[in-house]
Amino acid sequence: MQALCYNPTDDKVYCANSGSNTVTVIDGATDSVIATVPAPAWAFCYNPTNDKIYCGGAHTVTVIDGVTDSIIAQRTRMCIVLLLQFDQQQGLLRGLGLFLRARDRWRDQQP
Repeated sequence: MQALCYNPTDDKVYCANSGSNTVTVIDGATDSVIATVPAPAWAFCYNPTNDKIYCGGAHTVTVIDGVTDSIIAQRTRMCIVLLLQFDQQQGLLRGLGLFLRARDRWRDQQP
């Protein structure tokens, strides 16, 4: 396990599995695994405005739908994403990473 993220809207926990580049989704009510999403993740961020989970990993940011637990977007970045923060007022996802880019910002858009 590398990181955890709680989705209070759907009562789910997202767990980064760094060894397998997957995200395990756990039902908060039953404590059972309900999905495994193929996404590298070292950092998470939950957007309560539109029920999305952002996963930052090696050169990628993956967006997971909080209801269906499926990937709805994936973007390649020229860095390893270490930290994600969603600014609800500005609708921006901010990331901190290593190597080619120190910081990056993504405007949150509905798919």
